[in-house]
Amino acid sequence: MTQPGSVRSGGYRVRTVARKRIALGVGTVVVALIGVGLYLTLRDNAEPVGIDEAKERIASSTSLKGSAASRRPEPGVYRYEGSGTESLFDPTAVAGSGADDAGHG
Repeated sequence: MTQPGSVRSGGYRVRTVARKRIALGVGTVVVALIGVGLYLTLRDNAEPVGIDEAKERIASSTSLKGSAASRRPEPGVYRYEGSGTESLFDPTAVAGSGADDAGHG
């Protein structure tokens, strides 16, 4: 008969303990990665800047060449084709006018 905690035939207990240690190690790594990801995502690294500094940042980050007028398309008639639908319904505009839910009065 084997004593409690001793190795059973075939090393069954040893393999079980090793699997538990591996699972614990993998779980620790996963939790650490999630923690680092949350920290990097949720940290507040924004800092206020003044108007002048904002203008300088915009001016230094734009890579457009020429003036705004030189980047405009030449005057003329242009053809454009589009597809799809668009609708707008403002229930506050018809409230109290006796209109039904579809906007029909």
